Amino acid sequence: EAMEFPTGSTSTDGKDVLAVATGAATPWVPDALCVADKIRSEKDWRWNYHHHVIKHMEVCAESPEGCLTVARAGLARIYSTFKLHGQRLDHALADGGGGGGSGRAFVAGHVDGAGSRPADLTLPIDRTTTLRGKAAIFSQLRTWAQEGVIEPDVVSAVEGLTPAELELQSSEWVFVVMGAGAAMGPLLTLLSLGAHVIAIDLPIPAVWKRLIAAARASPGSLSFPMSGVRLSSPNTLSDEEMASRAGCNLLTESIPLREWLVQQCPTKRLVLGSYAYLDSAEFVKVSLAMDAIASGCLEKRPNSALAYLCSPTDSFAIPPAARAAAAEQWRNGSSLQGLVRTITPDRVLRPNAGGTRPKLPIVDALVLQQGPNYFMAKRLQHWRAMIAAAEGHAVSSNVAPASNTSRWLSSSLLIIE
Repeated sequence: EAMEFPTGSTSTDGKDVLAVATGAATPWVPDALCVADKIRSEKDWRWNYHHHVIKHMEVCAESPEGCLTVARAGLARIYSTFKLHGQRLDHALADGGGGGGSGRAFVAGHVDGAGSRPADLTLPIDRTTTLRGKAAIFSQLRTWAQEGVIEPDVVSAVEGLTPAELELQSSEWVFVVMGAGAAMGPLLTLLSLGAHVIAIDLPIPAVWKRLIAAARASPGSLSFPMSGVRLSSPNTLSDEEMASRAGCNLLTESIPLREWLVQQCPTKRLVLGSYAYLDSAEFVKVSLAMDAIASGCLEKRPNSALAYLCSPTDSFAIPPAARAAAAEQWRNGSSLQGLVRTITPDRVLRPNAGGTRPKLPIVDALVLQQGPNYFMAKRLQHWRAMIAAAEGHAVSSNVAPASNTSRWLSSSLLIIE
């Protein structure tokens, strides 16, 4: 294994990380240590972790300083205990892996699209409906905000976009998409807007044939790591030949990939997006690999930005106004919603209010069946986003909508009984 849990027990190690992180807030939250002790002593972590997550969130919501301390302590614990190629992760990253990994050298493949940008802005609503033009889109956004579907600041953010910010073909930004083939990833949208995308995904020729073809048909451009190619000859390869040599493994090649990325497009600014997903404990590993790559690039190229898609099935601190709006909608629900609540008490359409004491309300949208590994994989992304933002870096960390991706639909654990 390239990336390894410290003890081999995901429950033991997950509890350890969350307990250390939570306890670090003690100077700001006196009972944080008690919450940490209860995390450590939990005997059935798999099915009781969610209770401790809400308590952890209560601790984080008490103080901005305490929250950042929790984030730093959590990541520090991960990097000092997890292993990469048999070494402590932080040591392996510092010395280039100590000879571990594949040792492959990457060469950049590149494809320029021949497509044209849409004449106007578009907003897909569903599989059959797409809004076109600023007027129609802005009107729909305002309606959604009034109905409580989206937060008001979404409207102001979109309406505030300038023509220069929407002109990605001449943008100062290059978008790194780790997990380029992910169902929820932004690669196709970015290409359709004319962006330059650096795609990272596994070396699966069928995947790369699809991505290269999409790039050719778009107004954007696509770069990607290739191996087994001489530095002087990448531009002489056909699309099929590039697809057969493209890709890398985030888990086993994180260090050479990080060094390759740092050297790409040196006059541009990188947006380092982490979108790859794997099941169960592997998700923690790949999330950590992406974090090592992104944080390493950010250190060497500090004008870069980080980007994430947060899970809607998680726990968040929210503004009091958002909690008040949710409570109002709960009180004024439709007769059908009332009927469903009556038939399925405490199972469906329950309030997602969590916690009892925090200065900021807590959303408890955790799905127990997804498990503590899923929570930890997403939590380390939250921690990195908060730390980077506090240090002055640009960070995009938006909550993605619930979606019927193939992985979601294929999971029997997530089927509503």
